[in-house]
Amino acid sequence: MVVRVAWKPYMYNRQMAPMLVEVDVPTLLVWGEHDAVVPFECAQQYARLLPEARIEIVAGSGHAIDMERPAELAALVRRHAGDG
Repeated sequence: MVVRVAWKPYMYNRQMAPMLVEVDVPTLLVWGEHDAVVPFECAQQYARLLPEARIEIVAGSGHAIDMERPAELAALVRRHAGDG
């Protein structure tokens, strides 16, 4: 809980929300099931703003999905790109 309260996104920008609604390509949001750095609510907020967003949760992973579950992440990206 301390991380959630203290976490401040370094790229936070109040102008980002209006820009996200303009994204017109399918967007894949990949979240670790046990991410203790960025709350899942952030993924849900992005998904609400991005018209063609899809959230995939990687079971058993924390924040560093690329290091914890690289094969699963690669499979998700390949499938999203239409190559898997």
